[in-house]
Amino acid sequence: MGIDTCLPEIERQRINSYLNFTTKELDNGVAKKIAKKASYILNKEYKVLTEHDTGKKTLIGVRTSSGLIYSSLSMGTGEQRVIKILDTLYNATKYSLILIDEIDLLLHIDALKNNTSTKTFVYDSINTGLIYSLTGAQEKPIKVYVEDTLSQAIIRQIAKELNILSKIHIGLFGAAHNAFALAASFILRDEECTNTLVIIDGDEYRTEEEKKKQVCEALSGTEDNISSRQQQALSLISQYELPLNIKPEKYIHSLLIDPANEMREIIQIARQIRAVDNDHSYINDIVNRMEDSYDAVMRDIMSIVSKSDKWVVYTNDVRNWLQDRTNL
Repeated sequence: MGIDTCLPEIERQRINSYLNFTTKELDNGVAKKIAKKASYILNKEYKVLTEHDTGKKTLIGVRTSSGLIYSSLSMGTGEQRVIKILDTLYNATKYSLILIDEIDLLLHIDALKNNTSTKTFVYDSINTGLIYSLTGAQEKPIKVYVEDTLSQAIIRQIAKELNILSKIHIGLFGAAHNAFALAASFILRDEECTNTLVIIDGDEYRTEEEKKKQVCEALSGTEDNISSRQQQALSLISQYELPLNIKPEKYIHSLLIDPANEMREIIQIARQIRAVDNDHSYINDIVNRMEDSYDAVMRDIMSIVSKSDKWVVYTNDVRNWLQDRTNL
């Protein structure tokens, strides 16, 4: 039921002269229920519903306890809308879903309270939870793009802490320099990017100057607004606060083997890994020795390192960006 139900019936009619119609009272059970419920909601003494036939259209109406009879042409808009809502509700088939746009329009506060019982849910905004409850489809309004599966696991952990894991789509783009081409592509396609973030690990292109240079190479041109578009692309890119001259795998490994951590098998294995020929081995060797799936091992690792004070600093910028979107 849209807000068009708020339009007074008299404004829908083209009345150039005196309007004649025949009136009859509705004596069925549904009509009695509607009259009784409308009386309660609007605090008016309706006795019965009436039907007014103009010859071209049938209008609903009421008879009050004082004997006054009038159609929807003479109703206030709030009164008219309540009766239309009740008519829809009581005549709906079983298991129907009825959506009412802005149910509070034209209703004073007492009528609104009386019109929304425990079986009625009033939503004051649209979010993913509402869409899921209505359609069964889980929308993912937050789009995050990362270099690799390690960064993907980090984002999942942050999202889990913020209770928004179900709202996030995480995509992979590979090498760090691809981040700038990806951000540029969003701008070139004029996509809505309010809830889109491209994250680099932080071991390359650490400064704003380095990032801006990469963006300008990925998004070049001579048009008047090129500087603005380049700035838009740059604003989509964030990074972790990684210490200087250290790779992300080694840093996560260092948080894992911190002496303050309670001893567990996964930590024992991590402490046995001291020198590697490839930084990815700091994590991959743990996965191989645990003989479990990569995702399962990463969940264990993240559950441990996320308790470190350094974790908050490391993920600060990304966390704040996600925190601002928890209500989507």
